[in-house]
Amino acid sequence: MNRQDLVCGVLSLMLEDVELLKKKNLDYSPGDDALANFRDFGVAGIITRIGDKYHRLKTFAKRGTYAVDGEKVEDTTRDLIIYGYIARVMLDEPGELDEPGEFDGDEKGVENAGTEEYNYAEISHGKPERT
Repeated sequence: MNRQDLVCGVLSLMLEDVELLKKKNLDYSPGDDALANFRDFGVAGIITRIGDKYHRLKTFAKRGTYAVDGEKVEDTTRDLIIYGYIARVMLDEPGELDEPGEFDGDEKGVENAGTEEYNYAEISHGKPERT
């Protein structure tokens, strides 16, 4: 796999995860504050959830299966990744920590992956084309 294929594959998965985040967030935080369910326990609560997912994957690696029928490693890894992004967003909010977070993302996403620019609109419909 070359770097472009890797970047395109990761970006495609990220877009799928964003769609999952949007759907799940409506179930957990139906009001205007998309982080309402996380504010009860703050960043420490998210880190605990990340730890839970890590231990679930660790157990799966030892056993080779989950006890819950229909559960997939993909589900656990997606949750783990999304919790990581939510933690980064929360850390960037004023007042979450004594020092501000270092997340410098923008709403456009990754602007320039590697040294090439990509047409992100094409990602959900197949392999992105370089622009």
